[in-house]
Amino acid sequence: MIRYKDGVPQDGLHPRIDEALAKAEHLFAAFGLDVIVTATSNGVHRTGSLHYSVPCKAVDLRTKHMARESDKVALKVALTAALGPDFDVLYEDPGGSNQHIHCELDPEG
Repeated sequence: MIRYKDGVPQDGLHPRIDEALAKAEHLFAAFGLDVIVTATSNGVHRTGSLHYSVPCKAVDLRTKHMARESDKVALKVALTAALGPDFDVLYEDPGGSNQHIHCELDPEG
C-alpha cells in the first residue's frame, strides 16, 4: 500500500513518479511494509530541487520504520535497479532524524 504523510500533496506528480511509487510499493511489501511518502512538492529542499518542478518529479520515502540499516541499503539498491537510469535514488541522512530514500526522475543525469 502507498500512504502519504499528513499534509503531503498527492496530486501534480509526473506520471513516471506514479510508476516509480508502484514499483516501490512492490519492493517495500517484500519487507512487510507500506510505502510512506513524506514529501512531494511540499517541504524545504535545495534550490533547483525536482520536488518543485511542475509536474513534481521527486518524492521522499520513509525509511525510519525499517528496523535494520542493511534493509534500508538493500531497498535503496533494489529501487535503483528497478527504476533504471532515468531515476536518481539516494539514501539521505542515514541514521539521522531526516533519513529517507529520495527518488527523482532525472533522465539527463
